[in-house]
Amino acid sequence: LEYANEALASERAQAVRLEASLDSLRASEEQLRGELRAEAAKGQRDARAMRQLQRREALLLSQLAALERERDEAVRSGEALRCGTGALQTALREVEQSQLEDRRMVRSLLCENATLRWQGAAAGEALAQARLRQEQMSWQREQAVRDEHWREEQRREEERRRRVEEK
Repeated sequence: LEYANEALASERAQAVRLEASLDSLRASEEQLRGELRAEAAKGQRDARAMRQLQRREALLLSQLAALERERDEAVRSGEALRCGTGALQTALREVEQSQLEDRRMVRSLLCENATLRWQGAAAGEALAQARLRQEQMSWQREQAVRDEHWREEQRREEERRRRVEEK
């Protein structure tokens, strides 16, 4: 009977130790689950941020493409205006050499020349503005990429610190 009591007491003590160990394991499991939920939430936030940055980049790229098309059109327009101005200058020289046309024709050509010069200046200004916008868009895109790299480095640094703290 004494031996049975000792064995029962030993089994009860073993059961108490096992229950304490089980409680400790459950607490560890809950802690790990909490950490996993936090990591999953952080991953989702990072994914949302990445998708937002990708949408922003796509928007900036489309704006850049539109600005490049606008610039190309302004360049073509400027070239056409320069060609037109050159033709008017040739015609003006011919008028001066031949002196066969009357003053009305000269005034008309001068007016057309002034209009074309004004249009050329406006096209040059539009080209300069397009280039400025293109530079601004490029800078914004580069800034967005730098910001993303910085956030990525911050996240990696936090992960490294967390690993060091876990060790």
